Amino acid sequence: MNKNKNIALITGAGSGIGAATAIVLAKHDYHTIITGKSLSSLDKTEKTIVDNGGSCTLIKLDMNDFTGIDKLGLEIFKRWKKLDILISNAAILGTLGPIHHQSNDEFIDVLNVNLVSNHRLIRSFEPLLKNSDKPKACFLSSTVANEVRPFWGGLCCF
Repeated sequence: MNKNKNIALITGAGSGIGAATAIVLAKHDYHTIITGKSLSSLDKTEKTIVDNGGSCTLIKLDMNDFTGIDKLGLEIFKRWKKLDILISNAAILGTLGPIHHQSNDEFIDVLNVNLVSNHRLIRSFEPLLKNSDKPKACFLSSTVANEVRPFWGGLCCF
């Protein structure tokens, strides 16, 4: 692969918005690095990208794995020395229901994936983005922060 090719990292790219974003970026000649908790769902995204003539790298990564996020930053640096686009899409909802029905551990998982992992992404990938000629970072969120929905308490914190 050409070392000068544009590189994009998309978290939560196994399905939905993340997969669609990775597919579109690959069609625009970005090498996409796609992450997700399930390799089988990432395989589907990869197949679509490759079938359309694009290229991608799959990384099984749970956004609760903060050390894994840091290691990914180091590996991207070793291989490409830069990152042109960072799309933070991975998120979890937790149990739908009254917030007091969520266990402390589940609520901490929601906070870690939806909030703390974004801090780790910024910390790990800012230097790589600064190595790009036209860096872009996008952190996707939910309308729930502005349009409250009953029983979505864990996600409303963001």
